[in-house]
Amino acid sequence: MDVVVDNLIPEAGADEEFGFRYVDREELLRTSDFVSFHLPAVKETKGMINTELLNLMKDDAVIINTSRGGLMNEDDLLAKLDSCPNFWMGTDVFA
Repeated sequence: MDVVVDNLIPEAGADEEFGFRYVDREELLRTSDFVSFHLPAVKETKGMINTELLNLMKDDAVIINTSRGGLMNEDDLLAKLDSCPNFWMGTDVFA
């Protein structure tokens, strides 16, 4: 598996130690089959899973949010799921 990570504050050496590559968010979204979010609920992350972000993803990708429900714009997410039958979502949180 090719694991890629987008992190606002990359930890020096972690990529080599754990075997992943740091990439920018757009590359991560455009190329990944699975995208998992691990973020706090803060002003900057509220509603960040929205149409703009979802449209960067593959139509057959899987998005996983186990962070906070507030990251998701639920209407945008439902629209993506309706328009792309092979797009999947897993979550254990809701807004």
